[in-house]
Amino acid sequence: MKEVLSVDDIGVTYPARGWRRPPNIAVEAVNLEVSHGETLALVGESGSGKSTIGRAVLGLTPLSKGRIVLDGVDVSHRRDRQKSARSVQAIFQDPYGSLNPRRQIGHTLLGPLHAAGELDHAAAVHRVLALLAQVGLPADTMTRYPAQFSGGQRQRIAIARALSVRPKLIVCDEPTSALDVSTQAVVLQLLSQLQRETNVGYLFITHDLAVVRQFADRVIVLRRGQIVEQGPPSRICDDPQHPYTRALVAAAPVPDPARQRIRREARAELISSATQKGI
Repeated sequence: MKEVLSVDDIGVTYPARGWRRPPNIAVEAVNLEVSHGETLALVGESGSGKSTIGRAVLGLTPLSKGRIVLDGVDVSHRRDRQKSARSVQAIFQDPYGSLNPRRQIGHTLLGPLHAAGELDHAAAVHRVLALLAQVGLPADTMTRYPAQFSGGQRQRIAIARALSVRPKLIVCDEPTSALDVSTQAVVLQLLSQLQRETNVGYLFITHDLAVVRQFADRVIVLRRGQIVEQGPPSRICDDPQHPYTRALVAAAPVPDPARQRIRREARAELISSATQKGI
């Protein structure tokens, strides 16, 4: 499979808060690749750097070092973003905050198509109607406002918007974490179906290992801005090698209270051991 995204030794550093404090290194020496039609999951706790990597790929956060190549174009610097702006799109975590509440859905979905400038208005409307059908929403969605939709429906609209310009890569930043379990399953099934139809690559950012097992082709585990482990979901979830990954797996909830208690105790031991070893 050809790579749609190549991230080479990137770093992201934020200025320190306070006089003479060292800068905050959010991401350090990260390398990864995503092929067409592949889902690469980035997992880790809050502050691990996974969302920062996604923002860097989208051009929303500048790099302090390294290189990002998107669909064969080096987009490491913001001045190069125009060349490949249509190649990457995003689906964000909050389905309630990602849509303008004052705009009809039709205007929101037509915006990227008008900006691209390749379709006249009639063709753009036809494209939007086809996208709505593709994500399972009726044609009258065009004239309605975000407040008239549920969280799952809003995320379907966000998916349609991301697909509107036929991107090669979509950065999915916790796209199901704000949804209930049944709606999560529906959205993940939709994303899988759309990937089969369009061959789009996903950089899928999540903290949910159950989602990773179900949805990802490969997994990268991040801690403090660095990769600590990577591999197929089955191995990462069933046979993790790094103490931090084992602690993440142990933290995942299970329905059996007795097993959950054992997992909590095991996680506490792993964290204590890792702290003592300075891992």
